[in-house]
Order: sequence, then C-alpha cells, then structure tokens
Amino acid sequence: MENSFIKILIFFLVFMLYESYAIRRNNNSGDGWRCSDGSAQYDIGLGRFAVDEHNKQMGTSLVYQTNVKACAKMVNSGRNWNMTIKALDNGAGKTYMALVFDIPLGKRTLLSFSGPI
Repeated sequence: MENSFIKILIFFLVFMLYESYAIRRNNNSGDGWRCSDGSAQYDIGLGRFAVDEHNKQMGTSLVYQTNVKACAKMVNSGRNWNMTIKALDNGAGKTYMALVFDIPLGKRTLLSFSGPI
C-alpha cells in the first residue's frame, strides 16, 4: 500500500513540474492570458479588425501593418484579445494597443484602442 502511494505521489509531482514548464514555455503568465507573436492568420484578422473598427469609430485612416503580440484570455462566452499592433499613420509606422472581445464564429467588438505608444 505504501509503495503504491509513493508511486502515485511521484507521478503527481512529475506531472505538476511538467505542467509548470509547459505553462512557461507557452508564454502563459498564469493569470489566464496566453500570448503569441500574433502571426497566426486568426490573429492577423483580429489586428486588421481592430484597426478598421478604430478607423470607423474615430474617422482616422490608419493602415494595418502587422501584429507585434497577441494575448488571449477566455472570458464568459468568448475571448478577450490584448493586441499590440503596428500601423501606418500618414506614412509613419507607429505602435498601438487594442483590446478586442471575440466570440469565435460570432461577433467581434473593439473594447479599446490606444496609442501610439
């Protein structure tokens, strides 16, 4: 009985160490945000949406260039995306921050857009 308990305990500890490593490897800060370089097609679509929606709301003419970083966190029925985006403003490249609420296969909402930073 004691031998089985020790094996289970060792397995559990090894599993916890692996999970801890996996969380750090995936740039997950432990608070639910998962970050990437923003180069995935889905991330690019979110970045373009954020710039286009900001242009509509504010009457600006920013031109999307690329994502610097994209972090996602599950909330309620969708995800909040904290995006760092590069865009052209009258030909000058600048960096902006955007927060987008996204329901996959559903509605996207621009919650905030700030910058240049």
